[in-house]
Amino acid sequence: MKAAQGVRLLLVDDEPHILQFLELGLLNEGFEVRTAPDGDHSHLGRC
Repeated sequence: MKAAQGVRLLLVDDEPHILQFLELGLLNEGFEVRTAPDGDHSHLGRC
């Protein structure tokens, strides 16, 4: 079991490639990741 398991993160970035890169890396480390393209959509989790 990875130490990050159960830790939830919300990533917000207006650059889709950066968002995807970070998301994949963090998922690989065991984090639960939600993404949003900007602050206005961050309450939705994944737009």
